Amino acid sequence: MEKKNYTVAVDLGSSNVVVAVGEKNAEERLDVVCVVSKPVEGVNAGKIENIELVSRAIREAVSEAEEQLGIRITEAYAGISGDFVRCARHMDHVFVYDPQNGVNQKDVDALFDRMRNVQAPDDETIMDRVPQNYVVDDNQEVKNPVGSFGKKLSSTFNFILCLKTPMQRLDMALKRVGIKMLSVTSNAIATAEAVLLPDEKEEGVAVVDIGGGSTEMVVGRAGQAPAWAHSFDIGCRRVTEKFIRTDPPAPAELEAAREWVAQQLAEHLGEAGKAGVAPERLVAVAGTATTVVAVRDQMRVYDSAKVHKAHVTRPQLDRQYSQLAAMPLERRSQVVGLDPGRAPVIVAGLVIMQAVMDAVGVDGFTVSETDILHGIILDAAKLG
Repeated sequence: MEKKNYTVAVDLGSSNVVVAVGEKNAEERLDVVCVVSKPVEGVNAGKIENIELVSRAIREAVSEAEEQLGIRITEAYAGISGDFVRCARHMDHVFVYDPQNGVNQKDVDALFDRMRNVQAPDDETIMDRVPQNYVVDDNQEVKNPVGSFGKKLSSTFNFILCLKTPMQRLDMALKRVGIKMLSVTSNAIATAEAVLLPDEKEEGVAVVDIGGGSTEMVVGRAGQAPAWAHSFDIGCRRVTEKFIRTDPPAPAELEAAREWVAQQLAEHLGEAGKAGVAPERLVAVAGTATTVVAVRDQMRVYDSAKVHKAHVTRPQLDRQYSQLAAMPLERRSQVVGLDPGRAPVIVAGLVIMQAVMDAVGVDGFTVSETDILHGIILDAAKLG
């Protein structure tokens, strides 16, 4: 890029490719100054199946961002999602070098070095290694072990792994349009980076991002790195195509969709419990969640400030679901607050949201306007 104070993020979804550009402000923080979204074909469940179609969509989005800002983009941080991204937990320990003077930073660094030596399977690569906690002498759990007295320092790390082929294809697609991929981040982790701010993490929080082809979920707390994350192959477009055949949707179709979504969630949410974090509230990002607020409040003009941090109760969600599910598409497209382009998939999105609430065990959710791209940019700011 010709202007080095810009940071670019590319998020490739199953339906759209989005390019966001962040710029450092006077406080040296990154503000998102440009977001461009373009429809994309050739992606299935996060995997690139036609690199020509994907490269074309990336080129269109990048060109528009370049034109808006008067810059040339030659490098970017990327986000990736799909069931080929997974979490694995690994525990290890080191013996404290000088127990009489307590744990020091060198002991922590030695533990990190041991974790760096952990190898991924041949067909996967490690995207990130994030410590979940530190334990001194097997009984004293601390956030920062430096200064604690003990002979042994242990930690459980979350390893974020991704199959090599999807990452390689994303790298190839970016190279085709002259962009160097600086690093790649799991979209679930990027969402948590953006949403789970330190002053909002005292309790266990689950974050959900319902997309067209997949749904990202992450659990975290207390200003820590995410304790668990998963990408589910249950996006609102995918559920619509798989189950909904009539207009308006038949009750049997919706019930079948609900059962299938619940089954998909149940297969993996048990892993979240093993991470030792019990979510007490739910934060939802992206189009389904923001649409619920816009429709509820009858926004003729979308107001981001009013949507951000709005709370939606389960009765409000259920009432909106019942109303929209009973409408034919033509009438649904005219509902105030509902983007006509989202009308064909909103009912499936609401089914997924209800199923997520059931699985997490909450009676409401908070909507955040902050999303994956903000998280990728924040993550890039740490690296830079």
